[in-house]
Parts: sequence; structure tokens; C-alpha cells
Amino acid sequence: MLLVKYLKFHLGFLRILGICLQTPNMSRRNKVFAYICSISALLVLPLTGYYVFMSVLPRVASEFLVNFQVLVLFITAFVIVLETLSTKGMQFRFWRFIEKIENLYEEQLSDLEVEYKILSRYQMKKFFLIILYSHGLDFVTIVMTKLFQEEINVVTNWTVIWWFYGSAILITRMRNLSHILVIDTLTMHTHFFNQDLRRLGRILQFSSNSYIVKELNLIKLRHAYLWEAVYWSNKCHRWSQLLNIVDSFYKLTEALYWIYTTREKFPGKAKMGYF
Repeated sequence: MLLVKYLKFHLGFLRILGICLQTPNMSRRNKVFAYICSISALLVLPLTGYYVFMSVLPRVASEFLVNFQVLVLFITAFVIVLETLSTKGMQFRFWRFIEKIENLYEEQLSDLEVEYKILSRYQMKKFFLIILYSHGLDFVTIVMTKLFQEEINVVTNWTVIWWFYGSAILITRMRNLSHILVIDTLTMHTHFFNQDLRRLGRILQFSSNSYIVKELNLIKLRHAYLWEAVYWSNKCHRWSQLLNIVDSFYKLTEALYWIYTTREKFPGKAKMGYF
């Protein structure tokens, strides 16, 4: 399959995080590696989630927000790994329909390959930006902890906590990115489909009836396969995307709450524009 060849790095990195994406013609080694990573993530996430949850027990009622955020985050990460592990058949259907679409573009395969290269480079930039953003925030937090905490055990504990917490965040963000990758793939195929329609519109004006019927049948199949791919991609991301939305909404609500309480505690600074 042509597309999978250009997305080897992306799929491999996602599998390391326990996001067990299945593709046609996977080697036995890749399958074993993907399953080991996913099962390990399912075992490790509850343990690390419990450790982080118990490490940030609230001292006052308002700090319960932090505990609830940790709970939502690790549940989301766990469901993401479990969903990718349990939707193997749906993932295969998605990739099979993409493969069928590729096979219908025999004469335009070189043009399609160019589009795949562009898609791969574009996704690579997104991957590195998300990795730098996620671990960059964790690194800054750990450094600040080392600067302002004198007790070495406190620094060590917070470093471990933020590493676990950051890893769970990275899983949720990468699952979002895997969904975006699927959407970008479908968007690219839709754009390529429309370009091919315009090309055919010019050719069919001077073509015989038999050629027109043949091309119209191909158009019908491409359209049907594209919609099937959309359907199965949505089925594969149902629960993870719902929980990601809940997690993001809660983080926004929590951030607004802390801004509000800060303004209440420091009304003078708020008027001066500090908050």
C-alpha cells in the first residue's frame, strides 16, 4: 500500500505510545511490537495515574480541581489505548478502502504519490511541534521546581510526577494528531478526486460513449470508497475524541476558575492589569 509507505515513521511513533494502529500488510515483528506497547500502556497507565493522583492530594477544597483533572486525563489516555487495541477490524476497513481508491488511480499514480509526499512532510512537522510543545512545558516545570525547591526529595518526586503526567498528555495529544492525520488523508483524497473530475470534464467532451461509461463507473467507485473510509475512520475514534473533548473543556473551565480566584485575591493588581 502506497500511503503506509510514506507514513511509516508516524505510525511507528504512535505505536510506541501504545496507540496500536493496524495497517494492511504489517510484518509480524511490527504486530508484536504494537501489541506489546499497547498492553504495557494498559498496565502502566493505571499505576502511574494512581501514583500521580495520590501525590497531589488536595489540601483545600479548591485544589480538588487538580485531582479531578489528573483523573480525567489518565482515564482518557487509558481509553485511547484500549480503543485502538479493540478497533482492529475498523482500522483495517479504513485502510482497505484507501488502498482500493489508490488502485483506481493507475494512470494518475505518480501524481497521487506526490500528494502523499506533501502529506507526509506536513504531518512530520506537526509531530515534532507537538512533541516539543508537550515536553518543553514539562522541562520548564521541572527546571523551575529545581530552582525554587531546596529539598532534593521534593524535586525528585515532582520530576517523576510531571514525567508521568506529561506522558499521559502526550498520548492524548498524539491520538488527536492521529485523527487529524486521517482527516488530512481524506481531505487530500477529496481534493485529488475533485482535480481528477475537472481533468475528466475536459477529456470527456471529445470521448466516445464507452470511454465515458468506464470513467463514470470509476468516479462512482471512488466516491463510494471515500465515503466508506470516512465512516470507518469516525468509528475508530468515537470514544477517544469524546473524552478528549471532555478533557479539553475541563482544562479550559479550570483555567478560567483559577484566573477568577486570582483576581478575587489580588483586586488591586487586577485593576492595574497584572491579571
